[in-house]
Amino acid sequence: AVGSLRSTLATNTLADSSVAPVFSSTMSEGTARMINPEILFERYREGSGVPFSRFLKMCRDSLLLDNSFTYSDATFTFFSLCDSDEDETVDSDTPILSLEGFNTALKRIARQSS
Repeated sequence: AVGSLRSTLATNTLADSSVAPVFSSTMSEGTARMINPEILFERYREGSGVPFSRFLKMCRDSLLLDNSFTYSDATFTFFSLCDSDEDETVDSDTPILSLEGFNTALKRIARQSS
């Protein structure tokens, strides 16, 4: 669970998550709600995984980047867990996070932000 998220999850289903925002409103400091990592993964996925630009967007959208989890931390977390994209439609050298890597990244973020 990502306890440091300070936003609430909009009532999305996987089918309409590409249209509706994942985070609907900012919550007060210190409060958090459980967010399904699979919904986050589907929301930010391109091809077979989450590329670096979308991972950073997820960190910004969920207000994770601050003094306890910085841009450098996000960069290190991503590149320590990424794979090459095997999707034929995307450059094969594009680093991506698989669902497993994405879940591990969320756990690292939660650990570092607590």
